[in-house]
Amino acid sequence: MRHVRNHLRYGWRHFWRQIGRVLRNPVFLVLTLIGNLMLLVCAMALYFVEIGINPSIKSPEDTIWWAFATLTTVGYGDVVPITLPGRIIAICLMFTGGVLFLSFIALLSSAFTELEFIE
Repeated sequence: MRHVRNHLRYGWRHFWRQIGRVLRNPVFLVLTLIGNLMLLVCAMALYFVEIGINPSIKSPEDTIWWAFATLTTVGYGDVVPITLPGRIIAICLMFTGGVLFLSFIALLSSAFTELEFIE
């Protein structure tokens, strides 16, 4: 039983060490900044393109909600762009969400596949 506890303790320690490395990685910072910037830019662009045209957009908060739902690929459908420029903005945000998700997964998986020897 003590043997199993040692492996679990080492596994958790390794897990949190790798998470710390990912969070300190400059690529993580760049991806986070890109994601937040795209979210805000697309939300504001959709607001200015569709305010007064789209009945589901009444405030900037509505477009920020839409941008979060779109970027995270949840897409509730309660706020949907109806103009061509709005749909083009949505496509850009959808691609960004997919690329960011895959980039974060690649960053995490590369951290956890690094070989680390027990001393």
